[in-house]
Amino acid sequence: MRLPASRISFPSSCQSRFVMLERYSAMIGAVIEATGRSGSEISNGIKMIAARVLQIKGLGDDLGVTSAEMGKAGEALGKFGIEVMNSDGSMRNLDSILKDLSDRWGTMTDSERQYVAEQVAGNRQRATLISLMETMNTQELLYQEA
Repeated sequence: MRLPASRISFPSSCQSRFVMLERYSAMIGAVIEATGRSGSEISNGIKMIAARVLQIKGLGDDLGVTSAEMGKAGEALGKFGIEVMNSDGSMRNLDSILKDLSDRWGTMTDSERQYVAEQVAGNRQRATLISLMETMNTQELLYQEA
């Protein structure tokens, strides 16, 4: 499934330093294919995840995410050895962080997955994160087509 660029709402807060447009498109396309949810619904979920993981204050303010909630995402990922910062102190790309999480996802217990999903995506977007983890292979295929 290839999602036309005209149907993608690419938020300015997720510019290429956080996630490439092609990766963002692949994320949305894979989750649409797997869940049948709308692109805008999935896009909102990815924006919430980006705000919480990458601690994007402006986006977080727009979505009603507190600084404390943003901090919890990084802490939860850190418990599983996933760093949100590079060794030089710069922020890692969201797609790299999510790829690292997907590499560990299969070894986590159900309760660990629920905990991470809640901390990273929040209660309302937990299903989006879980779908992102479950569709990582499809995302890669869609990205290669882009």
